[in-house]
Parts: sequence; structure tokens; C-alpha cells
Amino acid sequence: MSANFDLLEDEILTRLQPLVTANASILLEKTPEDEADYNRVWKRPLISVFAESANFEETVDTAIQTQSSDARVIVSVHTKKLRGESGCRNLVSAVEAKLLGYRPSNYKKLSLVSEQYQFNTNIWECFIVFSAKGHIVEVDDTTPPPNLVNIQYETAENADWFDVPNTNNPDTL
Repeated sequence: MSANFDLLEDEILTRLQPLVTANASILLEKTPEDEADYNRVWKRPLISVFAESANFEETVDTAIQTQSSDARVIVSVHTKKLRGESGCRNLVSAVEAKLLGYRPSNYKKLSLVSEQYQFNTNIWECFIVFSAKGHIVEVDDTTPPPNLVNIQYETAENADWFDVPNTNNPDTL
């Protein structure tokens, strides 16, 4: 699922790109991986995307195993203001409008699970949780390996040629 999470994050970032195009002061990125990036000073509004987890339902085993999954994606918004055009509430509404009902590859439409606002070290934050149903299928690896046979040909005096029997004539076999 890790590769699917990277793809899911990339598609959501692409979907949110018009928000940044319309307002150049907004930063848009995947949630940082380095701890130092979490402790930076927020000078501009930031929207970050993180595919958090997936829960899997019971398997359906009909020769090939399949499972439904429920992926959770967290989009966080960080701003210095709560209200107004560049405020947290306005950006959250814009993010929800862009993503609610959006259908990423290999998933059904995104649905809204929750949003939570908090004020932390002079920054307003909102964590918006989306959910998307997906489906995973077992990779069919039942193809047998090729039958490799080493054939030794005997030739007269190690010549560069050999006699191939005439398979149409049973007397030469």
C-alpha cells in the first residue's frame, strides 16, 4: 500500500494546485518527513497532504483473494488567521470543495470524515480527514516457470554442424 499512498498524495496535491495558482501566497506540499520541518515558522498559509492509514475488510477468496480497503487522508491547513480571505476557515472550505467527491485512481470518491481546528503557538491549524474506499487484489503468481532443458548435441569430430533428425520420417528417429 505504500506505493499507493504516494500516488494518492500526489493526485490530491495535483487536485489542490488550482488553489495555489489562484493565491500565490499559499504553500502546498506533502507532509514533511524531517522533524526539523515541523518546527518552522509559518509566514505563509500552508496546506499539506498526508495519506495516514488504511483499514482492510474481510477477504473474499474466489481463487484470487480480494479485499476492500478504506484509506484515510489528512489534509492540514496552517495559517496565522482564523477568519478572512487568507484565514484557516476559508482555506478549509476551499480544500473541502476541491476534494469532496474527488475520485483518485484505484479509489472511490473521497468523503469527509472530520475536521478539527486548534490554535497552537500563534498558528491556526485545521486537520481535515477524508476517507476513500479502495480495493486490492492478490497478484496472481501461479504461472509456472519456463521448463528449461539443457540439450547436448553430439557431432562428428566436434564439427560446427550437427544432423537434425527428420521428424516426418519415423525411421530416422
